[in-house]
Amino acid sequence: MNAIVTLTWSIWQRNSRWLIAIAAYFVIFATLLAPFCRPDRPQAIFAIASLLLIFCYLALVGIFMYQDTDVGVRGSAYPVSMMTLPVRTFKLVFLPMFLGTVTFLGSGLIISRVLHGYFADFPLYWPAVMVTAILAMLQALFWYPLGVPYSKLVLTLIGIPGMVYLVSWSLESSLSEAFVCKCLASLTVLCYAIAYHGVVRARRGEIQMFTVNFPSLDLGSNRAVKWLTFKDKDAAQRWYEWKQQGLVLPVMVLFVCILFYIPIIWNSTESPVYALGERQKTVPMISTFIYTYFPLIFVAVPIVALIVGCGARRTDIKHADRTFHLFFGTRPMTDGALVAQKLWLALKSSLVSWAIVGVLLLTFLPMPGTLYHADTQLISQEKIPIFTLLQPYLTPDLLLWTFCAMSLFIVGTWRNYAIGFWTELSGKTWLRYGYPITMLALIFGVPSALGQIRREGIEQVYWTVLVLVWSLIVFRIATIVVLTKRHLENGVLTPRTLQRGIMTYLAGYAVLIPMAYYCTRSFRSSLTEYIYHFEVAATMLIIGLTILWIPIVRILLATEMLHQNRHRAS
Repeated sequence: MNAIVTLTWSIWQRNSRWLIAIAAYFVIFATLLAPFCRPDRPQAIFAIASLLLIFCYLALVGIFMYQDTDVGVRGSAYPVSMMTLPVRTFKLVFLPMFLGTVTFLGSGLIISRVLHGYFADFPLYWPAVMVTAILAMLQALFWYPLGVPYSKLVLTLIGIPGMVYLVSWSLESSLSEAFVCKCLASLTVLCYAIAYHGVVRARRGEIQMFTVNFPSLDLGSNRAVKWLTFKDKDAAQRWYEWKQQGLVLPVMVLFVCILFYIPIIWNSTESPVYALGERQKTVPMISTFIYTYFPLIFVAVPIVALIVGCGARRTDIKHADRTFHLFFGTRPMTDGALVAQKLWLALKSSLVSWAIVGVLLLTFLPMPGTLYHADTQLISQEKIPIFTLLQPYLTPDLLLWTFCAMSLFIVGTWRNYAIGFWTELSGKTWLRYGYPITMLALIFGVPSALGQIRREGIEQVYWTVLVLVWSLIVFRIATIVVLTKRHLENGVLTPRTLQRGIMTYLAGYAVLIPMAYYCTRSFRSSLTEYIYHFEVAATMLIIGLTILWIPIVRILLATEMLHQNRHRAS
């Protein structure tokens, strides 16, 4: 009993602020925000509130899995410091799992009951049981020593959507809610047993389920010397960064592409692409699923990059005292050079991820399509490969627009990956988790709020946004000057590095601003239709948003946070 009380106290002591904040939000959601799910209330408020609710549950997952779990670890992710305690394994495993089950099941049932009162079709039981089963599954996956790097990440990306799909399929197949809940409860019990067995193996020192004998490398051979020798310290750091964190984003993007590809097997319908043939007598028709959902991947990749950049990968911060690893403190590199290699990592991961998307796109080209004759409203029976079908419609203007849009998406992926470095290097838990929540809430909340504005109020709102954007630019320039001056005084930046950075950013602005201006021509035209003589203001808005979009302050803050965390005395 003393061990149970002590372990419970340790979980509370480490996470008391988060648990109090999450409990307070649950109360606010149930009493104040849930009524906004009714059709007569603004849906943007409920959308943001639901997004924050999801983040609360993600934070709870981190608490009961022991947060800062390494997604790329080969062995068990259960804290090694707790394995050495003189406590039986079933207490170490069952206590956090039981507390997590009670928390998820209890809060889920309460929230479901509240939402059911405002929305009669909302289910009462299976959502709470499903999120409880998801928690148990993640605990089992991360605490079991599988022995394969990033296998926990891959299995998570397979397991959660798979569970959601099976539950949806079961309910659509007219299976009773009680039967679905029993199956999910059985899965939860099975995960308890797997987690227990995994921690038992980990406490014995077993880090993998099976052994693979790779050919050894003779460290005295010329091949080994060539393999282990780097041109300079920057090259060594680049290799280390890629080995530690480089594959997380490409693996997640690959999984998203695989999930997208599966439904095409059952989809045989075709839809006309009016945007390509609206001025011609024939319109190309391609797979409805590809035409409807493939553009979502271009949005999903930058969002996944934001999630990965803000912490869904291996971290360089020590779990115990939130300081930087001593390995980085002894590296013969400046703080700016270390951050530069992380930026290189973000760029390479982004390029590899978009290469995966490009391969997915190439697989669509041999697929059959057909033609829709607009004048006779007849569909041709001849099947033509999409590559051949679209060739007559690929005008220079369309190709240029596609190139600019793809370039912006690639830069946006790198940007979203890079802007999270400063929170991780700060060593502050509240900043590391609060920042991505705020960013995603703004990403989904601002467009929803703007969509609620009536037509007669658009002009005032957009003039306000324009003034706000350029005010933020002025504030940003002042912040850049202050941070740059501090970095020069501390020796973090050299005049040569500063000069190269200024030239790089000026070149980036010179390329990206015209691209953004060219890609947003339809947006500017729509604003001109709503607001007379708004062409100049719309152009200034696009330029201002592009300037704010390119990260400078947060990269300088990453260097500042690293300098403070790397060189602090205690």
